[in-house]
Amino acid sequence: MSWYVLTCPPGSDIQAATVLETGGHAVLLPLEYRFRRRHPQGPAVVYPVSIMAGYLVADLGERPDWPAVLHLEKSNGKRLVSGVLGMGREPYALPALAVAHVRTMVLTHLVVPLTRGLSVGDVVIIESGPFAGHRAKVTRVARGNARVALEMFGALREIDIARELVTQEIADAAEKIAA
Repeated sequence: MSWYVLTCPPGSDIQAATVLETGGHAVLLPLEYRFRRRHPQGPAVVYPVSIMAGYLVADLGERPDWPAVLHLEKSNGKRLVSGVLGMGREPYALPALAVAHVRTMVLTHLVVPLTRGLSVGDVVIIESGPFAGHRAKVTRVARGNARVALEMFGALREIDIARELVTQEIADAAEKIAA
């Protein structure tokens, strides 16, 4: 396996990764997920953003077909891959340690800090205080606080907590929006 860093035009790295994966190549593309609301009371939309904007790491095998890789195109004819990182004119395969580091960026548990949009039924993780690390379910939302239910001493208890002290798991947010 030989992993290479491909450069992509702005905004096309996620689509390039999809095309390469469809072609049978393994791709590492660290993403973070962000929330956006069109209206203050409207539904939240979750969208992915590349952490390494303009770059992706792909396993292209021992002898990559560089002309085919460098000419991946969108349906409108624009290129998805603009180049490959290398030394001089020679593409450079990433060392195993660098690939392992990028892999940890891809496999980490992603959470999105909440600034607003917390609602009843959300599953959150308490970030600080005596209950740090505990998962809880939101039962009531007030102006600056939220009441959450968590398991404590073998029973379900409700506590009030500042909204800034919780993060929402991205998987739970995506499930809620899809429902």
